Amino acid sequence: MRARAIPAPPDAVHQTAIQVGSVLAVLLLAALLGGCAADRPAEAESRETRLTSEMDWNSRPSYSPDGKRIAYSSTAGAGESFVVRIVPAGGGEAQTVTPDSLSLVALRWTPDGDGFFCVGLQDGRLRRVGLDGTVQKAFKMLTMAGIFDSAPDGADFLFGRFRGDNYDAGILNAATEEFEPVRETETWEVDGCFGPRDDEVTVVVRESLFSDDSRVEVWNRRTVETRILPVEEAKIYT
Repeated sequence: MRARAIPAPPDAVHQTAIQVGSVLAVLLLAALLGGCAADRPAEAESRETRLTSEMDWNSRPSYSPDGKRIAYSSTAGAGESFVVRIVPAGGGEAQTVTPDSLSLVALRWTPDGDGFFCVGLQDGRLRRVGLDGTVQKAFKMLTMAGIFDSAPDGADFLFGRFRGDNYDAGILNAATEEFEPVRETETWEVDGCFGPRDDEVTVVVRESLFSDDSRVEVWNRRTVETRILPVEEAKIYT
């Protein structure tokens, strides 16, 4: 039997809410911008090809379905907001698509290549944006949640959502806009992605929010099967 929690004083509850909100904002930003690096020239002896020329912080590159263009997120407005830019796959002049007033970070191209799914850093809201920068659809707001990944077919989105004493991974269906946890656990799922198989999601799990250790698990969405990835294999997800 679980011990019944003693209600905290109002000031303590307010302070806890502020702390949790701050932590969730950090988790969202870290998940969205993970793996990005400062712009730098490619070394002469390497096989790198520099695709962009602006001196901004670029992240989350994604190839268009036809492989001819790359969408990526870039800092704008003295680094205070983000825009989505498109550049030819072989490099060249980048085109800024979204206004910096929305501060959008690109997640993935739409399957038809006519736009991409983005999330707003200011409000955390998921949007479908056209190549002309217009918001074609703004999805239902999920409170106390942050997006992890979008499915390749654009049908589902993987979120993490605060649930009182932990953070659960769940699926938002694009058509119905209904959210359903993949599993309700007592651990914190702090990041994740779809795959490797069609019916699986891969999640980074912590026993508690401030735990120093984490592990990478693969969950089957239709069964209760769980696979814990070996450290070397798990590195590609962290």
